[in-house]
Amino acid sequence: MRTDDDDLFDAQPQSLLLTIFGAFLEPRTAPVWSGGLVAILGYFGFSTAAARIALARLVQRELAERHRK
Repeated sequence: MRTDDDDLFDAQPQSLLLTIFGAFLEPRTAPVWSGGLVAILGYFGFSTAAARIALARLVQRELAERHRK
């Protein structure tokens, strides 16, 4: 059953990631583990694939950087 509250959260994975970056990670200079970001998006109902695609698109748009260890 749908409620009026269902419309309060209708974010896309990229938008949610940008919000997380701005609210919690912006002053941080150390790399952030992508698996942690994928897990956070999972709590909001996004699949692993959707979260990883969102991260890849942010990198393509030069809004995030990829670093491999």
